[in-house]
Amino acid sequence: MRNDSSRPRRSARPAVIFVIILLIIAFGAGHFLPRYLSGRFGWNHEQEPPEPEIDIAYLEARMEDVADLTTVELIYSGLITYTNGGRIPILTRNGFSMTYQATVRAGIDLTQMEIELTDTRVIITLPQTEIQSVHVDPDSIVFYDESHSIFNRTENEDTVNAISTAEQDVQDNVDLQELLNRSREQAEAIIRGVLEGQIGDRQLVIR
Repeated sequence: MRNDSSRPRRSARPAVIFVIILLIIAFGAGHFLPRYLSGRFGWNHEQEPPEPEIDIAYLEARMEDVADLTTVELIYSGLITYTNGGRIPILTRNGFSMTYQATVRAGIDLTQMEIELTDTRVIITLPQTEIQSVHVDPDSIVFYDESHSIFNRTENEDTVNAISTAEQDVQDNVDLQELLNRSREQAEAIIRGVLEGQIGDRQLVIR
């Protein structure tokens, strides 16, 4: 029987050398690759990636998705009382009331805003707030006679005239200016929230 001790033993040196070579390559890549990229592409690996360039197109893009948020909506419940038939021609009975519900929307058309950019300021000029719509829900209209009993009118002309009358009632009784003011305040707050963190050291001015 042969003695296994006579067989040549494999040296561990090649494996150790291979590991050392890999470590050298990894160290070299980590040390010299960022410097190469810095010289080749002008990027400093020790700094944060450059911030996006601030220009008017960039600011407009930031504002595209917030236009609807500047709209203020009011739900108004109205009551109209007539003693002599009133302004609804077909409802000729004396002494009746009409209740209804309307939605009033006020807002700013941000597509009409102007943006001016200087080295120190971002100036936003907003258009006037406006009443965008007054919508009377036809299904909310209810007629009451003098005894407070509900009576229904099914003619289309009745409904059209009732809606027109309710819309005028909204114009006469809702504080539309207050609604416009609230819309303006909300628009300014939203614009500041969207832009102030995006314009660096520039001052945001809203006119």
